[in-house]
Amino acid sequence: DDRTPGPSQTQQLNLECGQASTGSQIMMPKYDASFVGLTILDISGRPVSEIPEGGNVSFIDEIHLCPAGTCAGALMNAAKLGTKCTTVACLGNDEKGDFILDRYRRIGNIDTSWVQTTNDAPTSATMLTIRPNGDRPALHQRGASDQLWIDEEDFDRVCDVKVLHHGGTGLLKAMDESSQSAKLLQHAKNKGVTTTLDLIAPNSTTIQLLTSILPHVDYFMPSMEEALFLSNKSTPQEAAKFFLEMGANNVIFKWGDKGSYIQ
Repeated sequence: DDRTPGPSQTQQLNLECGQASTGSQIMMPKYDASFVGLTILDISGRPVSEIPEGGNVSFIDEIHLCPAGTCAGALMNAAKLGTKCTTVACLGNDEKGDFILDRYRRIGNIDTSWVQTTNDAPTSATMLTIRPNGDRPALHQRGASDQLWIDEEDFDRVCDVKVLHHGGTGLLKAMDESSQSAKLLQHAKNKGVTTTLDLIAPNSTTIQLLTSILPHVDYFMPSMEEALFLSNKSTPQEAAKFFLEMGANNVIFKWGDKGSYIQ
C-alpha cells in the first residue's frame, strides 16, 4: 500500500481548552466541522447541446474546474461561510490532487493535514457536459477515494469537532467494505458529535451499507431522486418514514427548485 497518511495521523492534535462559567476547565473541539469522504475534481463545460462527431470542435461559453463530491462540496461551502473546518480524504499524487489542495488553501478555514495521498490511484474525477437546461450528465473515474482509510485509533482526533459530515457512501470502497464508516459515525455519536450523511450515485447494494450507518446519523441528506430510489417508495413521506425506521434521526431530501423536504 503506497498511500501516505497526513501528518496528523501520526501526531496528536492539541485540544483547545475553554473555561466554563463555573470556573472548571472544559475541553473545546478543535474544529467546528470535519468533512470525511468522497473528494473529486469536477471538470465542467457549458452549455453542451451535443458532442461533436469524429474529431470536430464545438465552442462553448465556459469550462470550469472545481473540487467536488459529497465531502468536498459541503466542505468548501462551510469554509466560505467562515466555519473552521478539517477534512479527511484520499487524493492521488497528481495534478488533480494538487489543484484541489491549492483551491482549499485559497479559500482558507480548511486544515488539510488529514488528507492522504497515494501513488496507486489517480484523484477521483468527473467530466460534466452541462446541458442548456441545466442537466448534468456525468462521466466519472473512480480513483483514490476508494482507498481512503481511517484507523480506529485515529477516531478521537477525527471526531474532535462539533459536526462530522460523511459524504460518499457507496464510492468509498475500503471504508464501505469494512463497515469502517459505520464505526466512525458510531464513535462520533458516542462523543456527542452531530453527524450528517450524504451520498451520490447509489445502486442496488447501497441500501445494505446504510443499514449499519443510519442508526448513527442525525441528518441523512440524499436528493429526492436518490431517496425514492433507495427506499423504493413513491412519495417523500413514505421515503422519510422508511429511513427514520432504519435509524436516522432526521431526513433532509434535496429537491431541486422545490427546495428541500425535511422530517
